[in-house]
Amino acid sequence: MIHILIVDDDPHMRLALRVVLAQDARAIHEAHNGTEGLAYIFSNPPHIVFTDQMMSGHTGTELIKETLARRVTPEPSFIFTSATRALDEEVTQLATVYPLHILHKPFTIEAVETLVSTVIAEREPIQT
Repeated sequence: MIHILIVDDDPHMRLALRVVLAQDARAIHEAHNGTEGLAYIFSNPPHIVFTDQMMSGHTGTELIKETLARRVTPEPSFIFTSATRALDEEVTQLATVYPLHILHKPFTIEAVETLVSTVIAEREPIQT
């Protein structure tokens, strides 16, 4: 089973992603902000993390940096959800040292599914 964590302070965005991602072979979990997201990652490392950048507690880049610094295993794959095409400098810099995926809002069901399939293929085989 693939474990996916959605970290976003927008309840509508969490619901939209949850609906799109819901499949039999996926366990979907949610965190309302970066602080909750980190706590979840440290206690139950997911395979994939969808994260917004601008959140209370910790930003998306802080969440990734903190996860990498603690050497969480298995190391999650991260997907940034962004409402703007111009990503902030911090995200751009992080992408030069860690393979990030970006999902631009508004997104389609097909875009989410294609990206998740790509990430899963990159991670194969996934240990559950």
